[in-house]
Amino acid sequence: RSSDLSICLDRNELEKLRDAKRSRSFWRLEASQVVEHEFRVRFGHPSSYAFVQFDCSPADDLSFEARATWPPEVSMEYQNKLEIAIAEAVADVLLEGVFQHSGCTVTLMEVRYDDIGSSEAAFMKAAKSAMQSLLANKWRPVGRPQVASAL
Repeated sequence: RSSDLSICLDRNELEKLRDAKRSRSFWRLEASQVVEHEFRVRFGHPSSYAFVQFDCSPADDLSFEARATWPPEVSMEYQNKLEIAIAEAVADVLLEGVFQHSGCTVTLMEVRYDDIGSSEAAFMKAAKSAMQSLLANKWRPVGRPQVASAL
């Protein structure tokens, strides 16, 4: 019957599917690019402003590094939360789809922060928009090396 459950996967099984997806061919950035985005909506809202700039270079696998200097009023703990939110947004955009855009190194070079308007959500939105513009650049398909299977 069509109403019968045919597949049921728990979180670990779903993660294994993602692992298999990562082993497929991927897209590699062809040339270094600088991308940035300033997210701005009505000021005064707690998620109304963020600016990010990334230096993106071709690589064999996706990596993220934060080198930006944050204003002194941003505590180290909150800075870490903001950088993790930015890294999550980078991964959300570049690792989406059947063939992931994982052939690049993404380095956060500059941020701009507003005491009232900046938040994790604002920085995620800015980073996602910057990564969308990176996707518009030239990428080339790359096959992953085949691992010999044991018989």
